[in-house]
Amino acid sequence: MATISIPERVYPGFMIISELDNSQLNKIVDYLNTMVIGEQFDIVAENFNIILNNSNGSDLLKTIISFSKLVDPEDVNYQDISNNLAESFIELSGIEKNLKFKENLSSNLFKILTSYNSLKNTIKLRELASENENNFGDFKLLTDIRLIFNDEIENKNRSAVILHKLTIEYQKDMDIKELHLTLDLSDLNKLKSEIEKAILKDQIIREDYKENLNFIS
Repeated sequence: MATISIPERVYPGFMIISELDNSQLNKIVDYLNTMVIGEQFDIVAENFNIILNNSNGSDLLKTIISFSKLVDPEDVNYQDISNNLAESFIELSGIEKNLKFKENLSSNLFKILTSYNSLKNTIKLRELASENENNFGDFKLLTDIRLIFNDEIENKNRSAVILHKLTIEYQKDMDIKELHLTLDLSDLNKLKSEIEKAILKDQIIREDYKENLNFIS
């Protein structure tokens, strides 16, 4: 089977899967088998955090979600996919791993993939709800100070501006892309105000129509 393309952004999740002990793996499999279709991804990630007893749940979920197209065909061979994923990860990551690592990773992948049905339907549900849209994935916000030097460079009486770099990760037609924005304090306050309005609208709509509509997220 040909090498499966594995984006670097999901490498951390493969390492997490390879290091799962039996108790953690069984809890993840049980959770995937019983999760409600339409569960919000941040809730899934938080449940993974609890199982892993750390804050790596988001990395694990991101990697597991990346398997969705591989398990879509009805006649998929889960063992072949698991073996090929393990081989591809080792080859593409350039990490020197022994046979035991590969076998353990493949075995853990197999158990996760064979418990994928509810998550697969949740992903399809989200895709249908946001088809042909730019779908938000994750974000990072970094703060930076830019100094303005005087003509006398060594003069410590300087001015400065505080800027915030917002990186937004989003998905478009199954491709992961990034948007980088530079914001100042005024921009942050505008963004905060609009987000607060959107949250309020969301709460009002849910309350007003909870008897008539089943909101999926």
